[in-house]
Amino acid sequence: MASSEGLVVKGMAIRLLDLGAAGSAVLLEAWNGTGARGLAVARAGPEAFQRLQAMAGGVLDQPFLAGESRWRRHLGEQPWLDDPGYWRAVGALEAALADLQARASGMPLWRWLGGAARRTVATARADPPAAIVVLEHPRPWTLLADSILAREFQLIAVDPIEWGGPEGVRRLDAIARAFQLELALLEGVPVAPARALAIHLSFTTSMATWPLDASRPLLLEDAFVSADRLVAKDSGLPVPIASGLGVTIAEDRLAPHTGERVVLGREISPA
Repeated sequence: MASSEGLVVKGMAIRLLDLGAAGSAVLLEAWNGTGARGLAVARAGPEAFQRLQAMAGGVLDQPFLAGESRWRRHLGEQPWLDDPGYWRAVGALEAALADLQARASGMPLWRWLGGAARRTVATARADPPAAIVVLEHPRPWTLLADSILAREFQLIAVDPIEWGGPEGVRRLDAIARAFQLELALLEGVPVAPARALAIHLSFTTSMATWPLDASRPLLLEDAFVSADRLVAKDSGLPVPIASGLGVTIAEDRLAPHTGERVVLGREISPA
């Protein structure tokens, strides 16, 4: 169990990343004053900085264990339910906080989230079935009830960040299990923190049985250092063993790709 100091968010940073021909992304960092630093990467979009700043301000100097209660509060923000940009910001915030808590606890993210549902994550290529639906954010579930009951699709594909982060995926897993629907977890941005998140959630999500596409090269490969394997060389990936996502920033190599950066709270150097 981490100390009380380790359970409080002391600061956060939001920065814009230039991905070259692939466009741009937003990197969110969260820290707690003990050297641990949680990461999340989301696709850049309108008002991304403003939304993340507003949400991040609400968790500074606050305990961050109550992810489920925060997620219920997000669902209560009725004007934003149909806004994918809102859920993207929620997902980035919740993923960074989950990574931070796992690192502070000295556990891999999949273990901190409750343990592994499988011993390896399959990465073998497979042709998706014709009956597939891609959910951009949680709201469409209320519009898909008849389709679910009619068994109009068997595979649901989601980017965890777009779907509200680990808590959103956990809820989706429960629904998919009830209706025996297969899940495919996607990386919205092909960089190390996003790939690592998809891998960890694939281990801990029981219905995420569709092979993960981990064969593509990662962008900004030198700017992030991973303690675990993120690129598939065979038909599967082993269970990650490093704490949190296992990904850290190589600041000198990331700096040339960094645009605007906003710091909230106290700036503390990572360990």
